[in-house]
Amino acid sequence: MRSGVVFRCEKCDLNMDIECVLRHKTINHFSHGHPLTLSHKKDDDGACCRACGKKCSGATYSCNRCSFCLHESCGELQREIHHELHEHPLTLFDKSFRCDACLVESNGFTYNCSSCNFNLHVECTSLAPSIKYEGHDEHLLTFVSHVYGKPPCHVCDSKYSWDYKYSGDPKYSNISKYCGDSYLRCVKCDFNVHLMCVPLPCVIEHPCHTDPLVLKDCHIDDASEGQEYICDVLDCELERDPRECVYYCEECDFVAQLGCVLGELLPLLQGKCGNVEWKKVDRDVAVKLLERKFISFNDILNSFDEDDKKEMDHVLSSFRRERDIIFNNSPEDHLSNYANNFFKYHSYLDEAFFRFAGTIEPRIPLELTINGLEIVKVGNHEVTKQLKPVLEKLIEKYGDFTADSTLKRPNVKTYHLVMFCHVVHSMCNTKVMNINADLLRQWWINCKLAQRAGFKIQFAFESLNKVAYVRFTLVSELHAGAILDQYDDRITEYSNRIMECRKQLEELKEKRVQHVSSTRFAESSQAEGFLREALALRLNTAMANML
Repeated sequence: MRSGVVFRCEKCDLNMDIECVLRHKTINHFSHGHPLTLSHKKDDDGACCRACGKKCSGATYSCNRCSFCLHESCGELQREIHHELHEHPLTLFDKSFRCDACLVESNGFTYNCSSCNFNLHVECTSLAPSIKYEGHDEHLLTFVSHVYGKPPCHVCDSKYSWDYKYSGDPKYSNISKYCGDSYLRCVKCDFNVHLMCVPLPCVIEHPCHTDPLVLKDCHIDDASEGQEYICDVLDCELERDPRECVYYCEECDFVAQLGCVLGELLPLLQGKCGNVEWKKVDRDVAVKLLERKFISFNDILNSFDEDDKKEMDHVLSSFRRERDIIFNNSPEDHLSNYANNFFKYHSYLDEAFFRFAGTIEPRIPLELTINGLEIVKVGNHEVTKQLKPVLEKLIEKYGDFTADSTLKRPNVKTYHLVMFCHVVHSMCNTKVMNINADLLRQWWINCKLAQRAGFKIQFAFESLNKVAYVRFTLVSELHAGAILDQYDDRITEYSNRIMECRKQLEELKEKRVQHVSSTRFAESSQAEGFLREALALRLNTAMANML
């Protein structure tokens, strides 16, 4: 028996306290002929909401007589609303409809104007016109994240190709453009423009990353054919469509797809953040990048044809001829000594490097042959993506040092350019103390081949000469000095030991003298005692005192 406020039916003599009333809340809803009772549905009950079509889980209005269900929020929707997207009141109905905002065709709840046959499905009631667009001055535009029905865009006049998804399939190359399914719409005028077809902020700040994110037409990263392109936003980390523009941090290689930065993007589009620099996305960039096959450094090496091989052999032969001339003019025993000491006396002679390198042939660094490093464009040149910043800085400082190259084959030129840029990158990231003879040889050989290919890279040889002098002359002197220091330390150590031994020797000698003196004194005292006793007993018999 409980005390407190109760709800009572006099006719039925029924009493219910507040807790039981709330637990068994019942409503009559326009969409169903039976009363609906609020209850808790589990995920595996399989019930779906009649209003929105989504799965029912948690608080749900359901009919005890049939399988009709409504989410608690859907069951308590206002029957009539006024909305900015339409001038007349809208009434909630359960019917088949086509939403005038997102253009979806569905069955279920819709806010309808019977006089205009205007429909606004429940999920679109949160939309509002808020974005000013210079191509449509009559009204503000509404951002709709997903528009169905493929309406033509006012800017590009194309439609979103719903059936296509990039996965390396050749059919993808038939798509002229890809602009996504997010639109800015004027519902009243049925004016449509893709979000990616309007100017977007050049730079945004996002809580998912510490650095500013820069708008990029598209980002085709190092994913190989068949692999996924991933959005790096923490709450997403799902596959993204590489045809979409992205916001990107180059320093961190961080990619955020457009859908994950809408919270930061929309306030800027709505003019809420003051002065903003804008940029229009070039949709053709993604098409050009994705129409071609993914090209890696390995692809270039494997695609050498006979003409490529002949030109490569021509460069190598030129290198070997110069080497042979030097070798033939120097006795073998002289070369051996020369290779050991040439840095000290001839550090700025090209001949010295030939003698030092000997007959070693160039080789491709391991890191350039793994993971299919992507080849990217830098002006008219091609290098691996990792080496792009290196080439850009070299060109900025020294100009186009490949302009006078006699190479005719693009693959061969790319090969030597990649190898040279790799040498520069390696030199910039290797401490002088860590340079060994083999590394220096490979640096010089690849630079010499690039020079033979017509690259103007004297600046690289000047750096190599200085590095060689420092590493193998000054470091050798330091090493010799270190050995002398070791000898001095050993001499000091043994000297200290000798001094300690001498001290111990003197102590032993002193103890010996003291011992000898004390022994002699004891012996002399004992002899004197024996003499006195003998004198006293000389007149006694031999058996005295025995009987």
